[in-house]
Amino acid sequence: MKKRLFLLLLGCATMLGAQAQLSGAGYYRVKNVSTGRYMSLSDNHSRGVNFASTSADCGAMATSSIWEDISHDPGSVFYLDHISGESYNVVGQGTSLYGIIQYYIYLTPVGNYYKAWQQDSGQRITLTDKKSHDAVSYVTTTGTYSTWNITPINTSDNYIGVKPTVTVGDKHYAAVFAGYPYTLGAGMKAYYVTKVIEKEGVIIIKELTGTIPAKTPVLIECASTDVSKNQVTPVESDAAVPSDLASQVKGVYFCIGNRWSGHFNSVKFDASSMRVFSANSYGYIAMTTSNDALTSVSIDQDAGNGDKVRILAIPANSWYLSVSSSAPSEMKMVTAEQYATGIKDITVKPASLYNVYTLEGVQIKKNATSISDLHQGIYIINGKKVVIK
Repeated sequence: MKKRLFLLLLGCATMLGAQAQLSGAGYYRVKNVSTGRYMSLSDNHSRGVNFASTSADCGAMATSSIWEDISHDPGSVFYLDHISGESYNVVGQGTSLYGIIQYYIYLTPVGNYYKAWQQDSGQRITLTDKKSHDAVSYVTTTGTYSTWNITPINTSDNYIGVKPTVTVGDKHYAAVFAGYPYTLGAGMKAYYVTKVIEKEGVIIIKELTGTIPAKTPVLIECASTDVSKNQVTPVESDAAVPSDLASQVKGVYFCIGNRWSGHFNSVKFDASSMRVFSANSYGYIAMTTSNDALTSVSIDQDAGNGDKVRILAIPANSWYLSVSSSAPSEMKMVTAEQYATGIKDITVKPASLYNVYTLEGVQIKKNATSISDLHQGIYIINGKKVVIK
């Protein structure tokens, strides 16, 4: 019995995506009617049920009213699958509710909205948003904020987009790992890692066209720095993760450290064995040890002053490269075609000055301190053939 209720609670943390304005199976966001906060699955663990108070830990569901954060958060997107009556299965962040707990979630209409609940041996658990004036909070099972609005993902006011983290020249990129399959909007491309050549400081990437399979770590080339112009469309698809995806690529769903909810789930960055997406010292896309790509987060460890210890961790819904201790700190990303033609700037410390020529031998920069403004093309830079993407 205790185990069943524990699993029920773990499910509560995952199933929150199942409420309001349901119109069949599909992808939705969930928004609390009273607080205006959206739900996002930020953990896949639960401490279970408190039998004394018959309350349950659902703090794995963070809530936020900050649309600028929600708009590109894959954790805020849930797939709802109608089973029968008021019963639904919910999928989010690579997790299926029924697959975890063998329970579905009941969604009971309340006017234009819904209440979400489950019950075992007479104990009913209803999901509510925490009563707080903060923009960011989490879900509980007590209180009065228990009605939810469910809105299908669309391309107008409830879209899901990509927020670029690295800009090189006139191109914008982000490392993305999502639990749902999706297609890219206009002007966007996706690449994945097929090979890692540590001794040369090179990572081979390949364009991935069509549907991006669920659970596939990709590098997305965005159309803009504006998330609304980098929209992706979640789809129902059984497309498989590419068979030649390099085994060193590791996707990460969660990066949370919240002492108020008691949920801590993150992957600590280790520069001796990990590389994260950034730009190298020449200003090219690469996997590096740069802290710019990391998230500062608390872990469940007392710092000795009443606070929690903070670490640098891999961002949620991103990915990293697992490497050996002898790997270069910067590893440039190139396509197989670029590598085959010898255009593979081996990562070394950048020169203080750059002399740049076209392939025809025309000098376009002399003793320049930067090459970040070069247009796309192939150049001879300090005696080496280099591609600018």
